[in-house]
Amino acid sequence: MEGMSLELTQIVETIDQLLPQLKNFIGQFNQLVASSGINVVTDLGGNMSLDVPSSMPDDLAEHLGRKIGVIDRLITTRGQEIDGLLHKSIEIENKLESSEFKSKILERVAEFQKLNKSYKH
Repeated sequence: MEGMSLELTQIVETIDQLLPQLKNFIGQFNQLVASSGINVVTDLGGNMSLDVPSSMPDDLAEHLGRKIGVIDRLITTRGQEIDGLLHKSIEIENKLESSEFKSKILERVAEFQKLNKSYKH
């Protein structure tokens, strides 16, 4: 049981490092989209497309499109990492007889959900 508690502590610490990164990436994405006037749309299959203002030069549109794509992939990757760690931490916590980690994990889940809601396109 001690090994699981240590593993759970390490997972929570890793989540605590990744959440601010995710928040930063989402902030960058939202700021770039807002400041550029580009409209980001996601179809039912989860594919992202960009609607660029007609007045925007092609080279700038391509540059901003690549930048938005990179940030989107970073957000997706971090989100998947955090989601996996949260699921793993919940599984471990459920195996432990103690619930000392439950509120810590639920706080991280709530923060992750809040960040995901701020990243809608």
